[in-house]
Amino acid sequence: MASLYDLSIPVLTNMLACEESLLKKAEDFAVENKIPVTELLEARIHDDMLPLGLQIVITINQARRALETLTDLQAPALEKEALPQEEYHTQLSEMLKLLSDTKPESIKVQPSDTVSILIPTGEVKCSAVEFVTGFTLPNAYFHVTTMYDILRMKGVPLGKKDYLMHFLSKL
Repeated sequence: MASLYDLSIPVLTNMLACEESLLKKAEDFAVENKIPVTELLEARIHDDMLPLGLQIVITINQARRALETLTDLQAPALEKEALPQEEYHTQLSEMLKLLSDTKPESIKVQPSDTVSILIPTGEVKCSAVEFVTGFTLPNAYFHVTTMYDILRMKGVPLGKKDYLMHFLSKL
């Protein structure tokens, strides 16, 4: 059976690497098409959904929350607000560094240990493995996918390979 480390840290690393790559492609597209990058960072799929920039912030925060829950690391969350363009790269790089510095022995909880998580409706208790597989990863995948979808909607030439290449070593 895969460990909590195997289920979380490498997968979150791949997700953030995917976002970093998508952001770079978005910036290249903006330059080529002479549009401000902020137009892409502020784009939404629907009025009641968050803009692209916040999709990145939330994915970074999901990784931070995972590290805090699974290890002794204290990694303060980013405010849920848009960042200056270059700050997205800085925050992604910093989070990727924290993840790369996390080793299997850094995980301090067992899969069956109960952990508490705060969600908008309050505190929820679940097992550590449920936290990773039922909360952290689905949330992070949702926001990475939403980022991809916003960029596709705005005309950035992306394909499935741009998404999957970060998750499969054979692509």
